[in-house]
Amino acid sequence: MSEFYFDVNAWEKDVAERKEQEEQEGKKRKRPTKTDLERFKEQKRLKKIAKTAWLRT
Repeated sequence: MSEFYFDVNAWEKDVAERKEQEEQEGKKRKRPTKTDLERFKEQKRLKKIAKTAWLRT
């Protein structure tokens, strides 16, 4: 029924092509390093402080 509204075959073909392309490139999701995690935490802390700065004035 969904084939009536959507081109399912083209979508499946596109998904397969993307998977093949990713496998050929060897790209995998890169895990963040410890320094990255610390930097992200610090950015989050600073953002939270900036949001609530009006409370401390």
